[in-house]
Amino acid sequence: MLYALLIYGAREEWARMDRASRQQRMDCHMKALQMENDDGVLVMSARLQATDRATTLRSTPEGIVVLDGPFAETKEQLGGLQILNCDSLEEVMKYVRTFVAHSGTVEIRPIHLDPVSVD
Repeated sequence: MLYALLIYGAREEWARMDRASRQQRMDCHMKALQMENDDGVLVMSARLQATDRATTLRSTPEGIVVLDGPFAETKEQLGGLQILNCDSLEEVMKYVRTFVAHSGTVEIRPIHLDPVSVD
């Protein structure tokens, strides 16, 4: 089954970190990516640009509204994502535990392979 890992972090926290702390966080994340790749479960990984580069389209009764930035202002922003192909949620959590302590919040969601499903 495919799982999406949505990786959240606070930009303000990152900005306050010194270079060594940032490097430690990135090294931890790269180690997790290498393990996922070596184990053959990594499908893709992407780092997102900052939320000030985001554009959001929202449907309203008056029509479609285009907004600069994310849909909602939050302390933590979506900073990256991974897609893993694992047999179970427990297997996915094994990988997430290797880096979540250094990466803020990671949301795990199973992926529907049928794009037209309403379930």
